[in-house]
Amino acid sequence: MSRLYDETQDFVPDPHYNGDYASCSVNRQSCNGLMKRQTVSYTQDHYARPHTQVASTHSFAMEGRRSTRHRPHVDAILRACLAEFLADYATTFLSVYIDDELSIRHIPWLQKISLMAITDAMAATLFIAALKTVHFHPAVTLAHLFSLTTSWFQCLFIIIIQLIAATTANLTITPMRADGLPPYITVNSDINMEWTKAIYKLMFSQFFGTVLVVVAHLMSYSTSRKSTVRIGHLTENPCSLFMAITLSSFLSLLQSTSHWNSLQATSVSLLRSFSRRATEPFHEQYIFWLGPFIGSLLACFLFRLLSPPNDVRQSSNPGYCDDASDSI
Repeated sequence: MSRLYDETQDFVPDPHYNGDYASCSVNRQSCNGLMKRQTVSYTQDHYARPHTQVASTHSFAMEGRRSTRHRPHVDAILRACLAEFLADYATTFLSVYIDDELSIRHIPWLQKISLMAITDAMAATLFIAALKTVHFHPAVTLAHLFSLTTSWFQCLFIIIIQLIAATTANLTITPMRADGLPPYITVNSDINMEWTKAIYKLMFSQFFGTVLVVVAHLMSYSTSRKSTVRIGHLTENPCSLFMAITLSSFLSLLQSTSHWNSLQATSVSLLRSFSRRATEPFHEQYIFWLGPFIGSLLACFLFRLLSPPNDVRQSSNPGYCDDASDSI
């Protein structure tokens, strides 16, 4: 029985069988539609490195895992940077364009700054609600950095992109203006008021407005620390952001020609620095940045003191296990 089984296993179906059922013998190559298996001989080279094929397959699998593991992080960073550029470009372009149009139509000053403040808030809230990750202002990005809602390298990318977007918007609107580049940002000072007092009033207005905007931002944004990249996302209703940006822009326009975002002053000075008529284009730029940065740090401290982020509250729970790779 064992011999018959072994002999049967040596045969496979013959596709060229013509139906001649003759007596079979194990020595024949074909028998009753079955063809004897061909003996496969392996050379010594085949057994030289038996792990070669498995190792190469394993290496390709490891490379695929590495590429797919880092791809979501890169996509998230690029998507957030692109959203920041589009939002900053559009809001800066709209603010300069509306300012020029209202000036041409000789709108009264109080009505003009009120309309500009509301327009700034509408445009900013629109992009915040649609894109979820935009900051607009370097002071807001700085607050997200210290509140641990966004990774430090992502904050650096966002600040650079904010400056590039504002500069590009001011450069794009130049052909639409009769005077060329937008004018320098100036401080509104009365004849009977000292220059130093006007600067203090502007700094305090921007300081107070930045505190409102940053607190509203941090209260409306949250992040997850389960990956190596942290990017804050809008999770609450942006109505508080709309009101905060409206008040911040209105307070700043009361004391200067600058909106709530101080990037306008820096981007215009940067563009005008390439002109031959430029004389100290970056002079007194600290006036437009000192108040927002101090307000951002204070607002971040108050937020961390009164309402810590979700990841800090979760990490304080005994059953919460944070990812060890989340150290960026």
